[in-house]
Amino acid sequence: MLEPRSVLHAHEAAVNIVSLLVGLDRRVEERHSKLARSSAHGVVRAAFAAALKHGEAEKALGWLEQGRCLVWRQIHDLKTPVEGLELEHAELARRFSSLSTQLEELHICISHTRSEALDSTAVTEEFGMASRFFEESELHRQTKLVQDWEDILRTVREKDGFEAFLRPVPISEILGKLPRNGYTIVLNVDAARCDAIVISPSAGRPRPIRLSEFSEWQGEMMFRRLQGFLRKSGAREAIYRAVTRFRAKSDKDNIEWVLKELWEYVVKPIVAYLQLKPSSNPADRTRIWWCVTGDALIDYAISSYTPSLAVLAQRTQGPPKRTVLQPGGRGLLIISHSNAPGLNSIPGTRSEARAIQSVAEESISGPTSVVHLENESATVESVKRQISSSKFGVVHFACHANQDFKTSMRSGFHLEDGKLSLGDIIGRRGGGSAGEDKPELAFLSACETGTGKMELSEEAVHLVAGMLAAGYRGVVGTIWSIPDAYAPEIAEEFYKEYLGTEGGDAGYALHCATERLRKRLGNSNPSFLAWVPFVHFGM
Repeated sequence: MLEPRSVLHAHEAAVNIVSLLVGLDRRVEERHSKLARSSAHGVVRAAFAAALKHGEAEKALGWLEQGRCLVWRQIHDLKTPVEGLELEHAELARRFSSLSTQLEELHICISHTRSEALDSTAVTEEFGMASRFFEESELHRQTKLVQDWEDILRTVREKDGFEAFLRPVPISEILGKLPRNGYTIVLNVDAARCDAIVISPSAGRPRPIRLSEFSEWQGEMMFRRLQGFLRKSGAREAIYRAVTRFRAKSDKDNIEWVLKELWEYVVKPIVAYLQLKPSSNPADRTRIWWCVTGDALIDYAISSYTPSLAVLAQRTQGPPKRTVLQPGGRGLLIISHSNAPGLNSIPGTRSEARAIQSVAEESISGPTSVVHLENESATVESVKRQISSSKFGVVHFACHANQDFKTSMRSGFHLEDGKLSLGDIIGRRGGGSAGEDKPELAFLSACETGTGKMELSEEAVHLVAGMLAAGYRGVVGTIWSIPDAYAPEIAEEFYKEYLGTEGGDAGYALHCATERLRKRLGNSNPSFLAWVPFVHFGM
């Protein structure tokens, strides 16, 4: 039998290899495809389990961070501000920024334009040859750019004081920056064992909890049953916002069974360990951030989610920007479209936008901008122009959206004259300067904006994570199709809390909004389908 130290060294080597699987010399969708075909994330989860078995909770968290959200981390690195480098090595900073911008634009451009070209049904032999020539020339250009970028990066790291430039942040530093007003809980499900780690910077070291009654097999069974129920209920029939209320006659206990199982075997042991008590007052409930999706403890805690610990830690730096929608502060941009060309009408977006405007006008007592782009005025260019400005701290989308799992940068929102893609948003938002105020919130009132691809569950390939990558401090999204009838109610109740005198906490505001709808509809399958899909990521 191997010594514990040898076992951990072997897992560490495996995790290091995983982080090398996705190179910048490949398009975003090719990197995702490579990860989906590999067993990379299984390797990371196994390493996490092995580290906990040997009492190394912090090492387990470090490996998990190193091996997840790899592509988003690369995009983040290309957008990293270089003010500190510019002060001491201006020419080096200029060259590094130039190469980073070119690489970022190339990733978005190739992922966008080449996929559109290859999607054409009229692909002739001549076009095919031209396409292959284009692909080879762009690949050569990208490979050269990556080589130059890596050379510049090595040069930067040779300078005094910049040895750690763009190197992964040590896990101990990340843990120290996590929210102090609650718990961050990481869940790991592996064939060998299932565990949770509770992190509270004010409570010392990370605390592991063995979920001995839960297994990987149980998790897969719950997932299959939930997916089957969603298909039968109509919540998976389309990737667009639904006009009619979902059917919920068949398998009436299915979704309730899944939630009860999650509570009994995953959430309840954690609640017991933390000695949480239920409360009728949301203000008295504990704040929790999870690295998973779903919701099963609404009476005990206010839940938010995060793709990784590093993403959450980055958003805790500095005090919350309470200038959002206050006199002289940044404004609210509402983008709504009820009749996108070629898609079903969603009249609820009109009442949703009007309700939000009404709440904002009642909450604001000074000259703060509230702009509404609706239908004909909601063109791709007009929206791109507005979201790229620094005038708006909050952006609300009420429209059709879709996720392109093959080419993630083509996921986006359907507007008057086409689709506003994730690539458009990330490219327009830019990296900004280190001191620049980042936008506070994006509310994506559309279908499945927080639904990832099962094969890439550790990569968070969805619109919500993309908006976080674009710089938003927090994002509200959905994990399955939402009924058009209830979306306006959720949005109105959300903004009543978020823009209130004690507001500014998007996770708390969403918690209150979904709880009110749940109490009105009761504990039924239609109720679960209406409020469960809304989730908050980030701060």
